[in-house]
Amino acid sequence: MSLTPRVWKQSRYGRALDLVEPRADQVSFAEIADQLALINRYVGASTVAVSVANHTLIAYRAAERAGATERERALVLLHDAHESRIGDKATPVKAMEFAVAREMFGAAAEDTLRQVMAEVERRHDAAIYAAAGIAPPNEAEHAFVKHCDIVALNTERRDFLAPPPMRWGAAIEAVFPLSTRQRLLPPAAAALALHELFISHLPGARAQSARTAPVSRRSA
Repeated sequence: MSLTPRVWKQSRYGRALDLVEPRADQVSFAEIADQLALINRYVGASTVAVSVANHTLIAYRAAERAGATERERALVLLHDAHESRIGDKATPVKAMEFAVAREMFGAAAEDTLRQVMAEVERRHDAAIYAAAGIAPPNEAEHAFVKHCDIVALNTERRDFLAPPPMRWGAAIEAVFPLSTRQRLLPPAAAALALHELFISHLPGARAQSARTAPVSRRSA
């Protein structure tokens, strides 16, 4: 693997991150937490800004409520970590791109686009899991993480979005939100809370924290 990136982006801490061949040695969990605290969900269509970091914290509470194992909690913490690299693309936006690809170029083009988007996520997830020191989720674990993700989404929809003009789909409507109204943390606090959970549950994040102490992490 070449150490010179073909396609790269500048990270929050001023590093060049390889986007085509992401590497575990380029993963910083403090940086991921900081960046997720500044990326907002729903393309801004919420009553207040809902960061990906806050979403992850809500999903983690859903995992706690479900009695998740230590490994399941770790997987929930990482389920959107790749968005620190490739951004948060709303599900309706993805659906729009698939529909337009099919209209313009046929079903094969839609299938190709789906495969490309899935492979991009897979590559970045693989680098992040490797840096975290945990294996990727199996099928059952993936289903559990998805459930927690939808619990968080429905909780956010109730607490931070306007009333929906129509149903969001059977798979979403079938899942109940958390029972209590959620409080969103400001960026710096959300980043700190998420990074502390990374350190608690991810061996790789603990190792990174030990190597950088006593140097203080950068705040969001």
